Amino acid sequence: VINATEKPLTRRFETGLPGGKYYDFIAGQLIEDKMSGPTVEVENYGFVTITVKPFDALVIALGFTV
Repeated sequence: VINATEKPLTRRFETGLPGGKYYDFIAGQLIEDKMSGPTVEVENYGFVTITVKPFDALVIALGFTV
């Protein structure tokens, strides 16, 4: 999700991902093959509500689970 506006952006998305916690790939860090940083909770049916700060982005992906 890319927010190119001056205000926070909150949206609900259908991700297609299994439920669980996922690391924010952009804000997180990969050190010695271990991810750390902010997380996002995907619901059981693949839906997620995300808020992105102004002029920021957030990426979640399969393989970057907590």
